[in-house]
Amino acid sequence: MKKFIPILLLSACVACTKTIVDEHMVVEGWIEEGGYPEVYVTSSMMAEKGEWAWESLTEHVLVTAAVSVSDGEKTEFLTGRIDKNRFPPYVFTTTKMKGEAGKTYTLHVKYGKTEAEATTTVPEKQELTSWKLKEEMDGASIVCSFDAKEGCYYKFYSKRIGKDKMYLTSFLAMVDGTASAGPVDMPINRGYDLLSEKYKLSFDPGDKVSLRFCTMDRDSYDFWKRFEEQTLFSKNPLVTVNTPVQGNVNGAYGYWIGYGSSYYTVEIPEE
Repeated sequence: MKKFIPILLLSACVACTKTIVDEHMVVEGWIEEGGYPEVYVTSSMMAEKGEWAWESLTEHVLVTAAVSVSDGEKTEFLTGRIDKNRFPPYVFTTTKMKGEAGKTYTLHVKYGKTEAEATTTVPEKQELTSWKLKEEMDGASIVCSFDAKEGCYYKFYSKRIGKDKMYLTSFLAMVDGTASAGPVDMPINRGYDLLSEKYKLSFDPGDKVSLRFCTMDRDSYDFWKRFEEQTLFSKNPLVTVNTPVQGNVNGAYGYWIGYGSSYYTVEIPEE
C-alpha cells in the first residue's frame, strides 16, 4: 500500500521507506488570537511500508522559502529559525503581527517556481464550562464540557508538560456546532506523538496536562476531519489510502488555519 504524504503529517501512514518518488510543496501554518503566525514549509514524499531514517526527512525542509502574511492592511515577511519543539525543527514566524479575532489573514509562500496562497479568518475563542477526570484502566481521560454554538467548529489539542514538546492533536476530539449545537461532553485522550514508538490513550497518574480548546472555520474543520479519517483508515489493512488530504492552500498541499484558543491546565492525581 502506498500513500502520498506531507512530511509533518506523518500520522497518516503506519511506516514508510525513504524512497522519494515525487515532490510537491507542503505548507502547514496557523495564527491564533493573540499569537504569532507559525508556518512550516516542506516537500512531500511517496512512501510505502518499511522504515526510514529520520535524518533523511530533514532534507525535505524548504528553509529558503519566502513566506509572508497579510492582514489586509499590512504585509509581514516571516523569518525562518530553528524550532526544536517540532519536527522538522524549522519554523517561519514573526513578532510583528499578532492574530486578532475577526480578522482575515492571507498566507503567501514561494519556493523556486512554486507559489502557494491561502486565506483564513481568526474566530473568537470560547471557554469551557467545566471539565472532570474520568478514570480509565491504565490512567485517566479528561471530559471537557462546553456549549457548542451553531455555525462554530471546535477541536482539542493536549500537551503533557515536561513530556511533550508541542501540542498534539487529540484524536476524534472535534465538534461541528452546526450539526450538534448545545451542551457537549467531550472525552480528551493523549495526543498522538509521531516521534514516539510507544502510545496509549490515557494520561498517566501524575501527568500535568495543558489543554488547548480551539474554535476554527468550516474549511479548517473539514481538513482535520478528513485527515483524522484518513489516519484511521490507513491503519486498517483492508482499506487503501492513496490520496493526499485536501487542504485550503492553493498551489500546494497543506493548511493555513486561524484559531481562537483557550488554554487550561489539568493535573492527573498520582492515585
